[in-house]
Order: sequence, then C-alpha cells, then structure tokens
Amino acid sequence: MRSVNALVAGQQVSPNGSVLDVVDPANAETFAQVPALDVEAVTRAVDAAAAAAPGWAATPPQARAALLARTADLLDARAEQAIDDLRREGGKPRAEAAGEWGKSVATFRYYAGLAGALDGRSFDGGTPGFTTVTRQEPIGPTVAITPWNVPAASPARKLAPALLAGNPMIVKPASATPISAWHMVDALREAGAPDGVAQTVSGSGRVVGNALALDPRIAAVSFTGSTSVGLDLKHALSHTLTRIQLELGGKNAAVVLEDADLDAAADRIIAAAYALAGQQCTATSRVIVQSSVHDALLAKLVARAEALTPGDTALASTTYGPLIDEAQLDTVDGFVRRATEAGARVVTGGGRLDLEGTWYAPTIVADVAQDSELAREEVFGPVLAVLSVADVDEAIAVLNDTPYGLSSAVHTANLHHAWKVAGSSEHGVVAINGPTAGIDLPVPFGGFAASGTDSKEHGPESLRFYTRLKSVTWGWA
Repeated sequence: MRSVNALVAGQQVSPNGSVLDVVDPANAETFAQVPALDVEAVTRAVDAAAAAAPGWAATPPQARAALLARTADLLDARAEQAIDDLRREGGKPRAEAAGEWGKSVATFRYYAGLAGALDGRSFDGGTPGFTTVTRQEPIGPTVAITPWNVPAASPARKLAPALLAGNPMIVKPASATPISAWHMVDALREAGAPDGVAQTVSGSGRVVGNALALDPRIAAVSFTGSTSVGLDLKHALSHTLTRIQLELGGKNAAVVLEDADLDAAADRIIAAAYALAGQQCTATSRVIVQSSVHDALLAKLVARAEALTPGDTALASTTYGPLIDEAQLDTVDGFVRRATEAGARVVTGGGRLDLEGTWYAPTIVADVAQDSELAREEVFGPVLAVLSVADVDEAIAVLNDTPYGLSSAVHTANLHHAWKVAGSSEHGVVAINGPTAGIDLPVPFGGFAASGTDSKEHGPESLRFYTRLKSVTWGWA
C-alpha cells in the first residue's frame, strides 16, 4: 500500500500515526494512506505561512510567475503517476482523469502568463499638481478547502492565482481524495517555492478544516463544496474579517426549444450530465424541453445514456465511472426512489449496477413535476430530470425555479430566444448551444444565490479575491 505525505512547513509528513485510508470507489480497494493531522500540525502550517508571507509578497510578480511555469513543467513530468492516482482516488475513467490533470497543468501555465495583470490605474484630476495611482497588493496567508469530485482542478485554480498574487496558500483537500493536491504542492516545492508558501494538510474537515479557517492569521478562505457546508463555514467566519469565497452547488438546466438541433443538444446534455458520474457542480441535472419535441429528445437521451460504458477505469474503453462512496450512492438512490413514489417515471437506469464498488446506473427520469424535489434540489449524481414546457416563457420560469444559480444552457436556432433565455437566466454562467459544464480558463466562473459568493474563480478576475487595492497620492508640482 502506498504512503502519501502531507507537506507542512517545508517538511514531508508521513502517515506514521493516525491515518486516512484512500479507497478506489471503482473496486472498493484501499490503495493508499495519508496522515490524519491534528490541530498542532495546522498551527505549524499557519506559522510557516505567516512567516513566509512578507518575503513572498516582496517577490516580484515575474518571479512568482516563473515558479508557476516551472511547476507546470514538473506536473507534466509526473503526469503518468498523477493521472493514475487521480483515476483511483476519484474513481474516474482514465480519459476523465487525464483531462482533469491536463486542465490543472494548463491552469498553472495560464497564471504564469498573467504577471502583468497585477497592475493599477493612474488618476489625474481633482487637485492640481497631484497624481494618484492604485496598487494591487497581496493580502497574506490563504486557505483552500477543496472537494473530492475535482481533486486536481480545484486546488490548481486556487493555488495558481493565490501564489501569483503574492500570498502563501495552505490546501486542505477532501479526506477521500488527498493525493492530487499533494502532487501539486510537492511540485511547487520542487520548483523552488520557499518553505511555507505552498502546503497541504490532510485530515477531517471538522478538525483540520475548522482550525485552518478560524485561525486569525488567515486572510482569506476559498471553499468549493456543498452549499450546506459552505454556509456553515460562512456563519463561522461571520464575526471575523476573513475573506471568504464560496463555490457551491447547482441545479443546472439545459433548455431545449423546438427549433434546436436535437442530436447536438443530446450529445452536450449527456456529456455534462454523466461526466464524473454527475458528481460535479456544473453537471446538467435538468432538461427543460418544449413539449413538441419532448419525446424525440427523450429517445435520443436514453439511447446515449445506455451507450455509456462502465467498468475498469484504467481502460480507454470505459466512459462512465462510479460514485465516490456508499453514502453518495444511497443519497442518489433516495432521490430517485422518492421521485417515483411521487409519480415520476424512470425511463432508464434507476438502480445500482452489478459491479464491485459504488456504481449507479446512468438514470433519466421523466414526468417530473416542476415543484418536486428532483426538479429543484441538487442530487450530485447521474440522474437527469426531464420536464416538459409549452414555450420559451414557461421554460424561463422553470429554469429559475430553484434555490441555485450556477450554470444553465439553452439550445435553439432562434437568436431572439437564445438571448431572451440568457438574459433572463438567474445563473452566473450561461451557454447558448453549449453544455452547462466546462468553462474556459480566462472566463470568470461562479454562481448566484445558493451557488456561491460574488467573487469569481478563473481568469484575471480571480486575482481580485487574493489582492487588496491601495490608492497612493502624491504631489509633484
């Protein structure tokens, strides 16, 4: 069995005492162990981050960017092992794991090219003989709390902008998937990051996560995970001045109007609904389809869902993976069971697959009531709810009838309808004739309402969260 370390204050911490088992959900095999750290280890990590903060802040942005570029090269060099670890800890088909690792490496390269984005503005006016400039400055030690469903991509899109902005970062990965974050932080160490600039601490959220977030020396916390846990964290920090960035759940819908290319729409819906076995915040969870094309689209969705191939995640032929654990499987099955009890109809799937591990069949549920649990609440699994509407106005009303506001899509050939839906959507990310999942690196990413806070990830916009703006005025006359 492999032993994977934590990295605290420049030191590799091996799993010699209390440990966390890392289980491959595709076959229920425990294949690695990591240390389950305690509050004392968290204190050492924050001590190191606080000690490193002044020196890292004083490092020129171009030098910080060069570190990210070297790290990207090192992550590329260890891709074979890292992809296999990501495949096993996340239960991802190899193609999914390779895609996520590639995006993570690209994230470091992208931010390595953004050193010039840390700029300011110059103001002349007001008082004669005076000029004012603004500066984007680092804020201090930061924390990333990352989820189990994207254990490589999430740490990457927090680490890279935080470090480029001049802030040390401590990553607390999900207990089920701690290895990918270690790879990134270890590559940063190997690339020359000073001790304390990039660290990873493994352990329970209750012990390690809370101790990190509530340490008064932490300037900002970036959290990706469930809405309930994110709101608890926000409440815990409400009496402090610690910045908090929340990227939470979604109940994302694809609107399909009668003039849409149904084959293209079905392809994009299936890809977004069943990648990661539906365990991603931007997964398509609802299809809101105009009644005149309901049956035709449903048939295409069913055919594509039933063509997905579960199995050995190491094989290129496997296109569909397991759920992360038994608890998630029970949660998903509960949603489907309650929906059918309420009168909805399972068209395909609807139960556990007869495979070792935690597998649930790709599921499509039709005749879903607009006010039902399955239509409004996040499942976080491979369940697609299909709702029929009469026209574009009813589609918009159903689209927005959920507490969440992360992503949505509209499929149509009508420009007026496309912009009407996009403009009316109460979601932070909207695709026209595209999927709800998969956002390019330069594009700001984040949701509204129960899907998160106003600050965005991705692109230059993400640097705002990790910097403070200072105005400096001087007289020159």
